[in-house]
Amino acid sequence: MAKMQIIAKAVLTVLGIYALVTLLFCQRWFFLSSQQSVLPKILYFAALVVLAAFIVFFTIFSNDSLARKMAGPGDQLTPAAKALWLTASLRLALVFTGLMLLPNSIPTIAKILKIPFLIRPAVSEMFLFKSLPTVLNLPPEAWFRITCDFFKAILTVYLICGAPSFIRWQLKHSLRHQSNAEQSENANSSTTNS
Repeated sequence: MAKMQIIAKAVLTVLGIYALVTLLFCQRWFFLSSQQSVLPKILYFAALVVLAAFIVFFTIFSNDSLARKMAGPGDQLTPAAKALWLTASLRLALVFTGLMLLPNSIPTIAKILKIPFLIRPAVSEMFLFKSLPTVLNLPPEAWFRITCDFFKAILTVYLICGAPSFIRWQLKHSLRHQSNAEQSENANSSTTNS
């Protein structure tokens, strides 16, 4: 794999992650509307899952062939250089994706940082009035929105940190896929030579 192919692979992975986050976290309004019946929601959810699986499969898991088509042929790298290029380009691209998601997550991160200051009054209210605090008396739609925003904020922070476990997984996956392709190529060339 050439340097430009590795950069194209990193860009495809980032586009897949960004599209997946946008697709999953920005479509919550459809499920919150109470005017829709259950069947359209189920059909919409099924279509959303199929589209998300398609995005994940073609942009994150098996993006080697698409990266080769985008970047074209180039000088082959050694396995060590390939690992370094893939790690560096993917980490840089994931940090950039986290920075793209950060503006929408800043209010949620600020709310998460306020939680320690809200715990004491909430516990006091529970013991004084023997009921749930007014902060926790929210409709299910609000809890769903809060949960989605929380997970999006955690994902944003994880991406800004460079997504170390995802980088390790992607590197192992790519090197294993490359070695399998080389072994099958060597097997094909040995059968044609004999």
